[in-house]
Amino acid sequence: MPGTLYDEASVAVGNHAHEILFGLAYAHVRPGERLIDLGIGSGLSSQLFHRAGLGIVGLDSAERMLESCRAKGIAEQLVVHDLASRPWPFERARYDHAIACGVLHFFEALDPLLSEVARVVRPGGLFVFTTMERAAPTPTTIPVFVHSRSHVLERARAHGLEAIGDVAFDTPASPSRDAHVGFRAHLTRVIGAEGTAST
Repeated sequence: MPGTLYDEASVAVGNHAHEILFGLAYAHVRPGERLIDLGIGSGLSSQLFHRAGLGIVGLDSAERMLESCRAKGIAEQLVVHDLASRPWPFERARYDHAIACGVLHFFEALDPLLSEVARVVRPGGLFVFTTMERAAPTPTTIPVFVHSRSHVLERARAHGLEAIGDVAFDTPASPSRDAHVGFRAHLTRVIGAEGTAST
């Protein structure tokens, strides 16, 4: 889905996930810090961080979505890369913070992604992200994976990510708003070396 259509669809269904992530992180970020947006897509999730003065770097495998993001002028760098392909093309502790909005429910195993986050974000930096806790009642064309809060926190701890806070929210599954998907936004901090995680 091209970026403009994605943005329009988010408005149509009343998706506020990007605003919730920014609200969780706002008190902990500062102008001039660098944030990497994992699966940046059209840049919707980074716009508020950009307005708050953070430097944005985006990573996504969809070039057409990155074209839409580039047109918004919010990112200082956009990199075409599949998040499932490790290592990501960045050195250790390169970024102050990371976000991932509407991404982790496409991963059955969270450990590979969390491991890379812990590598590329500096100690003390944030990782703010959403997970799906309840899927839509109708099947989707792309497989999605539900992750419980307890499982997410366990895997985060295993990779040196300390939970600071979280909030559950629902998003309508379609513009008709007759069914909802359950999500949770997580605010975590990188505290150091990974634990013994199965990757």
